[in-house]
Amino acid sequence: MRAGYDVSQLANTFEEIAHLSTGEIKGRLRDPKQVKDIPLPHLLKSAEVGTDKSQLLRGLPTAITESVERQELVCILQSALSAGAIDVLAIDVTPE
Repeated sequence: MRAGYDVSQLANTFEEIAHLSTGEIKGRLRDPKQVKDIPLPHLLKSAEVGTDKSQLLRGLPTAITESVERQELVCILQSALSAGAIDVLAIDVTPE
């Protein structure tokens, strides 16, 4: 980035691009004649990239992930086993 450039301004610009693209997509979906001018995948991609970049520049996650602590996983499995929700004999532990 250039020295002195406001990254939040760039994030706002990308967010605006995402909003304009999604608005354009909605309009084109309502008017089938306009769909032929610019391919819909291009509009979808611009919305995707704009959203991703605005989040990235704000330090926000660009993907939704979930992690489970090992101890929490053990508790979940123990509860499932106790409740009979898992058939231990049906679990295949053969290495691939």
